[in-house]
Amino acid sequence: MTQPPGYVDLRFPQHVCKLQKSLYGLKKAPVLGSTAALIQDVTRGMHTTFKIKDLGPLHYFLGMEVCRTGSGLFLHQSKYARDLLQRAGLEKCTSQPTPMADSSSKNGADTHFADITHFRSLIGALQYLAITRPDIQFDVNRVA
Repeated sequence: MTQPPGYVDLRFPQHVCKLQKSLYGLKKAPVLGSTAALIQDVTRGMHTTFKIKDLGPLHYFLGMEVCRTGSGLFLHQSKYARDLLQRAGLEKCTSQPTPMADSSSKNGADTHFADITHFRSLIGALQYLAITRPDIQFDVNRVA
């Protein structure tokens, strides 16, 4: 570390500032590592302050499935998409190469839905799915 520009103390050029208060409520900066010893050390340190439970390797988090491969991690949302189809009652639908006509002049505004809250919930879930699926982003935003 070096002293910030404009606050350099010429009498003590090797000194740096000490934080009196943590930034953004963080007491310590996050520690990342891949060695088992480092991970165990961090886990032990957290266990002394918090009630934690080691759930093992990550498999599913926030709609993302995590598959470990020889070259790293593969993230996908297959389960999230299947669950979304089930919520919409479309689990037996067949896929189409183009889910919506490109030249359609209607955007569904004249369609009446029995439960608008359910419809909005599905659109929100589709927008979350579209973050990782650029192939459906146009269609999702069109019906939103």
